[in-house]
Amino acid sequence: GDDSSRSDDDGGGGGGDPSSSNGATDGDGRDETNDDGPEVGPAPETAPPTSSPTPSPTYGPESYARRDEMRVALLRGDDPYDLNGAFDDPTSPESLALDWLGLDDAYGYDWRDENGRALLQRFVMTTFFYSAGGGGAGAKEEVEGKGRERWIDRAGFLDVTSDVCEWNDRERLGVWCNDIQGVVSHVWLPNNGLSGQIPPVFFYMKGIAVLDLSQNDLSGTLPDHTGRSFPNLRDLDLSNNRFGGRIPSTLADLESIICRFNLQSNEFEGTIPGVLGLGGYRVDLSDNRLTGSVPEGYADAQHEFEYMGFHRNDLSDDLAASSFCDGYIEDWLTYVTADCSGDPPEVFCTCCQECWADDWTVEKQVIWKHPERGGCF
Repeated sequence: GDDSSRSDDDGGGGGGDPSSSNGATDGDGRDETNDDGPEVGPAPETAPPTSSPTPSPTYGPESYARRDEMRVALLRGDDPYDLNGAFDDPTSPESLALDWLGLDDAYGYDWRDENGRALLQRFVMTTFFYSAGGGGAGAKEEVEGKGRERWIDRAGFLDVTSDVCEWNDRERLGVWCNDIQGVVSHVWLPNNGLSGQIPPVFFYMKGIAVLDLSQNDLSGTLPDHTGRSFPNLRDLDLSNNRFGGRIPSTLADLESIICRFNLQSNEFEGTIPGVLGLGGYRVDLSDNRLTGSVPEGYADAQHEFEYMGFHRNDLSDDLAASSFCDGYIEDWLTYVTADCSGDPPEVFCTCCQECWADDWTVEKQVIWKHPERGGCF
């Protein structure tokens, strides 16, 4: 049959512009206006060569046996965070961490040590990596309509050649440990493109003293037992994230002295817990959804803090009439903020240095001089 897709001209002109077939031709079927032979069109576009997919790594039976043995070791004793259930889900951060530890991790360490700490710390920090968006490190994702890089700095996480205490950039970001005992004590990852949630197993890390995850896109809630899980906590900065729920009341029962307690710009609800340690430096609960009043203990502890931020909340207390401003010690000049601007203001406060209004305008009431005293760091 006739192939309509081919040119009727057997002289080779099918590669040219089809409109040229209406032009004059000589007896040989050639275009009289082109003495150099048939006009050749551009070469057809070809798809770029595709690279072969990277083959999945293959593991021997000894690798799977190692992973299964690690699972048993991690489930030894109490299982308060239902690790067994998490391991049953192959896509959970806990399962991904177990797979990496058992199948991919080449670091030589005694993961069978008697107290199990070496394996537990490596497992917890690997789980944190996956739970906080590290599984796609370097990929772009949409965060509130803007492209944002996840885990801008890998900070040594999942390095198969180093101990978990060396999962850091040697300067600031990453995990740091107590030099004497090798216990994870500092996790410092501010403004690093983290997303997702803090996994429950993270609260196994009872040696943590400094936790700074500020300016990321983390969400979820803090468990009620946070204060009991981190008895040595002295510096907590979760500001500028999307954490919600209530602030755990156990944070008021810490045995350690909190130097900095910064939950600014989150979505925390409920009332303010009791005084968060003594001898501190900064308490910032501003820009949340907190309600109720400021606990009386904060008035007595004012001289222990250099900054107390309560503005941009839904507090209803009259700080001027309560014991809060009565307990204000001018010599210490603690910097206090509240929603005490507007007519009428949400909060009356005669001892506040900053008064905020609903339109985010700020009125300075008192000139503050930084007290000459040492911090607690």
